[in-house]
Amino acid sequence: MLNFVELLSHLDDPPSKESPNPFQKYRAAFRRIYNIFDGVLPSAESALMHDVGLKEHTGKNWVVDGASVQYQVEVIAKSETLEDVLKAGLNPTPYKKLREADATAFLEVVAESRKNIIEIRFP
Repeated sequence: MLNFVELLSHLDDPPSKESPNPFQKYRAAFRRIYNIFDGVLPSAESALMHDVGLKEHTGKNWVVDGASVQYQVEVIAKSETLEDVLKAGLNPTPYKKLREADATAFLEVVAESRKNIIEIRFP
């Protein structure tokens, strides 16, 4: 399953040599998702918390509003331009910030994990 935040955060990327029309490229992914799935699949994080028996420890901010995500996927899939998406009240900017914060947090976790592994191996 493709990451919703990642896809949405790229909708307003500027054109580049590798991606001359980023909106069209990422909208195509939303169209595939819209056509393949009936409803919205749970996030990988939600599935993990459920599978390891920690669902009750998932904070309200972690719980995905399936109806809202489904609506957003449909709006993007049916939009012809970025302006159509913006007029519907969807804005990629907060998702860019979320993606950047997630990347930073992930790198911090990896660095801390490496530090702990080294300390365990070489006390």
